[in-house]
Amino acid sequence: MGLAREYQAPVDLLLTDAVMPGMSGPELAKNLLELHPEARWLFMSGYTESSIVRDGVLAQGVCLISEPFSRAALPQKVRELLPG
Repeated sequence: MGLAREYQAPVDLLLTDAVMPGMSGPELAKNLLELHPEARWLFMSGYTESSIVRDGVLAQGVCLISEPFSRAALPQKVRELLPG
């Protein structure tokens, strides 16, 4: 989070794994949004969306791309999230 505190320009997108050791993706997003409220976020996970929502890792409706994803799927998902 130190880098995010020092970074002065707008943050357009946070791409992070949903499940990580130490800090979950949602915790990271919450902390980043306190510093950069303009940021949008995209979670990725090898777990199915239904399992990580059911287990409380992610809220329903959060932007998620399932791993493994194709080279075309990631830019398509980013275009969906970012304006213009």
